[in-house]
Amino acid sequence: MVKKVVFREGIDVPFDVVFTVKEYQIVEKLIKNIDESNVTVNSIGFPVQPLISANSAQSDASLDAAW
Repeated sequence: MVKKVVFREGIDVPFDVVFTVKEYQIVEKLIKNIDESNVTVNSIGFPVQPLISANSAQSDASLDAAW
């Protein structure tokens, strides 16, 4: 669980990230408890997060994502 993230741009906003492994190997990532009392958060990025591993040899591999 991530308790605090400091952005390169100098925005210091604490929040929690909760990962839950669900049925059928589904990983749920929830961003909770964002403290926007000092600044409004417009977007959050998680660079270098290799959470997906699939290749063309896996006949049942699929990706459901929202961008």
